[in-house]
Formats: sequence, C-alpha cells, structure tokens
Amino acid sequence: MTYIRALFLTVSFLLCAAPLARAQQQPAAPDAKRVLMQLAEQERSARYASAYSMFIGGAAAITAGLIADFAYDRGYGRVIWIVGAAAEVGGVVNLLVAQPFERMARESDAWSPSQLQSEWSRRALTARKARQIGGVVGLSLGALAIGGGAAIAAGLGDMDREPKQDWTTTLIVFGGAMMGGGVTSLLVESPFESSYRAAYGSEPGETQPVMLSVAPTPGGAALSLRGSF
Repeated sequence: MTYIRALFLTVSFLLCAAPLARAQQQPAAPDAKRVLMQLAEQERSARYASAYSMFIGGAAAITAGLIADFAYDRGYGRVIWIVGAAAEVGGVVNLLVAQPFERMARESDAWSPSQLQSEWSRRALTARKARQIGGVVGLSLGALAIGGGAAIAAGLGDMDREPKQDWTTTLIVFGGAMMGGGVTSLLVESPFESSYRAAYGSEPGETQPVMLSVAPTPGGAALSLRGSF
C-alpha cells in the first residue's frame, strides 16, 4: 500500500507541477477592481473636461452668432448661434450621462470577483462582435460607393460633365472614408477588450486550463478535475 501511495503522489506531482510552474512564470495580473476604478475615473475626468469645453465653446458661438445675426443682419449668424446652442445641450448631456466604465464600476459593487470577470468578458465579446460587424459593413458600403463612382466615371447614366464629376468625386471619397473606417474598426480593439486583457492578462472568453490531480486515500485514491469549459 505504501508503494501505491507513493506512486499516486508522484503522478499527482507531475500533473500539477507543470501548470504551477507556468503560473509562476507569468506575471500576476493587476487587481481587476482597481483597474476598473481607474478606468472609470479616467472616463469621468474626460467627460467633465469635454462638457466644460463644450460650455465655453458653445457660449462663444452663441455670442458671436447673435451679434452677427441681429447686429449685422448676417444670415450665417443664425447658423452659428444654433450650433452654439447645440454645443451647450451636448455639454449638459455629457455632464449628466455616465460613460460605460463608470456605470460598470457602480454596478460592480454588488458583484463577486468571478461575476466581475464574467460580466467584463461578456461586454468585451459584445464590443468585439459589434466592431467586427461594423467593419464588414463599412468595407461593403465603401466598396459599393467606390464601384458606383467608378461606374459613373466610366459613362454609366446620362449625366452632364459637371454633375458626373461631382457624383464621381463624392462617391469615391465617401467610399474611401467608409473603407478606412471599416479597416480601423476591424483592427483597433474596443476599450472593453483591451482593458479586459490589462485586468486579467488574457483574452475575453478564454477558458482556464483543465487541471487534474490525484491524491491517495485510505481506501485507494481520489481523482479531481478542475477547470472551466
């Protein structure tokens, strides 16, 4: 029985030593809650700065627009003060509406560490799927617009020279912008994706490796399997 127990202990050590060594070699990920709170604070500071900037710029635009509109009877003055008023409204909205990491930080007060990781991973995967879909749509619309511009330039449709040039230029520029946005959307990660990696040191949705352990018992041996699937 002593030899059997020794054999089980040796097998258990060999099975568990390699994963333990890999875990010791990897740098420990920072505390996820602390990372989330830092991100929320950064979003809050940026939101306040943006709101105050919009207030200042909007007030300046309203003042200049009203003077141009009523004092000098300039038609563009009305456009300027309307834009300024819109900036003021945007500043109020920016000041009052919390950003995604701010909301998540408040909600996470009631979560356990595992719930926080699960929810963070879910949001990261949702953001990844959305940007991938957006990238494909952008590339498709861009290709259609460029193709339409090229077709018009080649003589499609009964147009005069000047409208043909305008439509060709507009479609090609619009298509190029859409394709550029599509490529960017496909290649550049969302904040939720990159922040998840910073918080946990892994990709969202990754499962933990399966770990097998064996331990001797008075009547034989105990086998345990741990991991996520």
